[in-house]
Amino acid sequence: MTSPFEDAPSPWTGPPLTDDAVRRAEETLGVRLPQSYLRLLSRRNGGVLRNTCHPTSFRTSWAEDHFEVDVILGIGYEEGVNNCSRLSGL
Repeated sequence: MTSPFEDAPSPWTGPPLTDDAVRRAEETLGVRLPQSYLRLLSRRNGGVLRNTCHPTSFRTSWAEDHFEVDVILGIGYEEGVNNCSRLSGL
């Protein structure tokens, strides 16, 4: 299976995913992370995506027929989703 991520790691790529990192992220965020997200992170803990445009069947505030996602945040490191100081600006 082809990776959805660019080949080279980036500042958005964290360390290998661990159960402890998942537990800490869920506690910090106060949510259970979706299994599909965790499966993706088990392949690579965040990074820049190869394909950034994703079609929709509905209009978004960004475009008529698609939205853009260029990076996936991983967990368990400074730029990760469980860094509350980083998320406060989102």
